Amino acid sequence: MALCPLPRAPDWPTPLQLDQAGLNTLRDDYKTTTKRTSNLKLDCLELHMTHGYLLHEFLSPVSNPRSDEYGGNVQKRARFLLEMAALVRDEWPNDRILGAHVTGSDWLTDEITVSDRIDLAGQLSDIGFDYVCVSSGGILPITGRPTRSGYQVHLSVSIKIYVDIITHTVGMILGEAHANQILAAKQADLIGFSRKFICDPRWLYTVGERGPTRPRPADPYAKCLA
Repeated sequence: MALCPLPRAPDWPTPLQLDQAGLNTLRDDYKTTTKRTSNLKLDCLELHMTHGYLLHEFLSPVSNPRSDEYGGNVQKRARFLLEMAALVRDEWPNDRILGAHVTGSDWLTDEITVSDRIDLAGQLSDIGFDYVCVSSGGILPITGRPTRSGYQVHLSVSIKIYVDIITHTVGMILGEAHANQILAAKQADLIGFSRKFICDPRWLYTVGERGPTRPRPADPYAKCLA
């Protein structure tokens, strides 16, 4: 099942289109999952709206040709995302962090626009989300996404200028010096790393050991970092 019977690429299978019953099932699933996650006593929950997954499919005009209340202008394309966001907000404890992983660009023609991402972030802020992590791409296997360092930072900046919400940037951030440069320029409030930890799982401790305060690992892991 998917947003519409549109294969992601020529050699991909054609999915069945989600009908109203399918959308209702998804609502129940989001509600149940949020409740279960809340019971785990986690500190933060992030709603995924990017990288070609279902909520991203709704928002992007590249993947959403629907003609019902969930397709057309950006208000209709964002409708299901915001319905799920409000549902998650109602179920998630107010004293814990709630964020959303949002799409800043599809890197394609006729794609998500600057005003689209600003509007979505603003409405998430109004619903009560604490931050947005601004990523991009994934709606199609091949796009015009660049591979330069910090290639998504400007997407975070465009939201930060217009929306009163904490912004989190990711994507080829080179290291602590690069991250500090982004923070000092107020281009984002938070920095996310993934490749650094894949290449060196101990990287954060290595950085900390160069600073004034050595990081202290949780007791079960102290022997691993001795």
